[in-house]
Amino acid sequence: MAIFEKGSLSVGRYFDIPVKIHWSFGYIIFYVIYTGYTDNMGVAGALWFGLFILSLFLCVVLHEYGHALAARRYGVKTLDIILTPLGGIARLMKMPDKPIQELVVALAGPAVNVVIATIIFLVLYVGMGVNPIFHIDENLYFFNGNPIKFFSVLMVVNVTLIIFNLLPVFPMDGGRVLRALLAMKWKKVTATLIAARIGQVCSLAFIGLGLYSGNFILALIGIFIFQGAYMEYRQTKAESILQSTTIEGLGLSDFQYFQHDDKVTNARELLNYTQQPFFPVYKDGNVLGSISREQILASPDPYVTLDNLELNAVISISHNAVWMECYNIFLQGKTDLCLLIRDGIPGGILDKYTFYQNMVDKKLLRQKK
Repeated sequence: MAIFEKGSLSVGRYFDIPVKIHWSFGYIIFYVIYTGYTDNMGVAGALWFGLFILSLFLCVVLHEYGHALAARRYGVKTLDIILTPLGGIARLMKMPDKPIQELVVALAGPAVNVVIATIIFLVLYVGMGVNPIFHIDENLYFFNGNPIKFFSVLMVVNVTLIIFNLLPVFPMDGGRVLRALLAMKWKKVTATLIAARIGQVCSLAFIGLGLYSGNFILALIGIFIFQGAYMEYRQTKAESILQSTTIEGLGLSDFQYFQHDDKVTNARELLNYTQQPFFPVYKDGNVLGSISREQILASPDPYVTLDNLELNAVISISHNAVWMECYNIFLQGKTDLCLLIRDGIPGGILDKYTFYQNMVDKKLLRQKK
């Protein structure tokens, strides 16, 4: 597994879920140094502050694992967990279909913060006889080697995360909780629209209050929430279309293919007469795999037969399967080419490029610039 991948740094794999740090997370280091310098914390104080930030993001990772492991109970896989300066993201393959399941997954993250805050409180108050509230002052992040204040502030920050995450707005967990509750009565798309509108009204209040009070961070949060609500509704509507629309007519019924003992040089000749990106390779009437134009052109030996090259897997699906089935197959990288089965026999092919282009045409996917 690559340590660096697509602008992120892999820091491990726990519970079979990769944890990655986005490149922008590096700004946290500059933030710690800058804050330590401008607030005259000194070297020791800056190190304590840096340790606190790391502890805070550890809580964020555990929060995201709460979502991921709860989703796993309902058969939903998590691609990875990514840390950014703004927090963490557990990239679930999808949200559970049943509202009660989404409710559990949405609440699982804040529940982790409840557990963390409770443990800290019990250790300090019950175990050590210390009231953590009395150890918090106006110099919030000046710990000066004081572990009691350190954990007291960490407890309060976890409580703050609970409250903030449960605001009934997207993309916060509270928005998903609200959507799940609404979806118990209405369809998911309708429930998402209502929850998104509520979130956008709240975001406008944040923006207005932020501009009026000069708190531009609050205004930026409002903009973030407004955009997040729009994106959540857009994605949910797209998922609804993917789950209700069949791929009938998307595939190529008149397609080119090769036999396993065809030579690369013969395959290259055919490329001059077709723009087809992937080709099934047959042996004894059965599909052995597929090969791409790039593989054919890149082969160093023009006289080698195709079955000596690395063929890609081909997945057979019904010709009237729903778009979501294809989307998940291509998204997970299971294949580049699907064989469409009609009445028990192959009736066409559908490659990932054609499928994604149709998603772009229907505005279900944004065209990469």
